Amino acid sequence: MTALPNSEFSKIFYSGCQLFPSEQPCCPLLGGTFLRVLFAQDILELMEKLVRGSCLHYDSYDSSSGVDFNELRKVFSSGLTDGQAYRLTESIEALMLSLKAYGLTQTTRIRVGVIISDECRKFHVDHLSKRFVLTPIGKGTEWIHPEDVDLDFLEQSVRTGRDMGLERFNQGLLRQGREVRHLDNTTGLLMDNSQRQSRDHFSEIFHRSPAIDPTEGSEPQDVLGRFRISFDCD
Repeated sequence: MTALPNSEFSKIFYSGCQLFPSEQPCCPLLGGTFLRVLFAQDILELMEKLVRGSCLHYDSYDSSSGVDFNELRKVFSSGLTDGQAYRLTESIEALMLSLKAYGLTQTTRIRVGVIISDECRKFHVDHLSKRFVLTPIGKGTEWIHPEDVDLDFLEQSVRTGRDMGLERFNQGLLRQGREVRHLDNTTGLLMDNSQRQSRDHFSEIFHRSPAIDPTEGSEPQDVLGRFRISFDCD
């Protein structure tokens, strides 16, 4: 792990966001690191407030032109008070700083917001050096362990280059008898796509967004949609 400067450590300490190594077992063939992320209860309530208000689409803050937390705070202010927006922004900045210790040293893009419709339903691998994804509110990202990928099917689909349709691809990618896994609300996944892939060393993590269940939100206490955070390193 990389040591952090005192200024960054202080910012993390007071932010209401804590990051720990996950207790999930490690696997040498897994191109990623599981991390346990704990937000303070008041921060989770702010995220849930944004989800319930459906006032912040996932792409409402997309820092593809450069990370600017002042701009993120302004986006949050559309559904929160200024003080609440500052508190939530502070916690997300602290999460990004904490990830430096785990190898995400240069974040080039941040996407934060609410998802209330199906998107990215096809299993895919991001063409990035590294990506961290976390869903503190709502259903988490679905993923396939590299050992559960049908490499024969994958090689055939790449070789033919034929669009076989979303459902057929998703079903064919998973080896028979294996199951799709998902991240819970406190588990983030830092994916590392920098390794060279081969049949003998395949570590890429295929993943997708979970479907929005039509029955979600049918009860007053239910939350329809999800709040997702992702950090990218090109």
